Amino acid sequence: MLFNNVNSIHYESTLLKVRDDAFSIREIGTFHFENAAVQIKAQGKNDCLLLYLRSGHAIVKHSKSEKVILSNEVVLIPLENGVHFLYAQGSGDFLVGTNCPQTELMRNHLRVPSQVDPRHFDEFLLSCQDPMVTESLAKLLKALPVNTNRDAKQRDFIRNALLFMDKNISKRIVLDDITDTIDYSKFHFIRVFDEYIGQTPHQYICDRRLFLARELLAETDLPISEVALRSGIRFTSNFYSHFKRKFKKTPKDFRDQSE
Repeated sequence: MLFNNVNSIHYESTLLKVRDDAFSIREIGTFHFENAAVQIKAQGKNDCLLLYLRSGHAIVKHSKSEKVILSNEVVLIPLENGVHFLYAQGSGDFLVGTNCPQTELMRNHLRVPSQVDPRHFDEFLLSCQDPMVTESLAKLLKALPVNTNRDAKQRDFIRNALLFMDKNISKRIVLDDITDTIDYSKFHFIRVFDEYIGQTPHQYICDRRLFLARELLAETDLPISEVALRSGIRFTSNFYSHFKRKFKKTPKDFRDQSE
């Protein structure tokens, strides 16, 4: 199973019988990411992951590309080299295909429906040999909301903002760094960000840093003061109080219980 032995994710899935000579679905299910990094190991050469994020968002790294998936978006990801969710939270549906055809959609993956020619989705669906799976996928894609030009522009802006925050999470981040490059006021940026992410930029950055710190505490032997710095929290005293408020444990207690 795709998410077997992967921490910080809850999932339910069903394994299906596959054909050796044609594109078919070998696993289909639902997932819930819990504010964490998720590394999926390399799969078969022509395996692919179709992921629908019903709520939340995820930052995905595949090969040399990084992509933000927002709620009500679908992406197709080849699994030959594995995939790394740098940060993910939210719920949705997924399926794993095998013997995936080298269609235009597979060659130009990590795109959301608004960026894809509908004919490329049709080409992908027609290559599936299981009519029940094809029908369910077609219903899912047709049910996705059609993004207006305004919505598509805002989504692209939120993607860029999240990528900027992620790359600079250990540094000092101010709104001017983000809003100076676009025609959005600070007030408008905060409103749009909250609309799509469910938090203000400040709340998101604070949570992102605390979850990064939790990951470092569990997976490294770095001193707690260094964990705080690498997470973008400059004062250790603030780190202790914020961490305990968020996770109901001190950083030291959390690390001790993770060992």
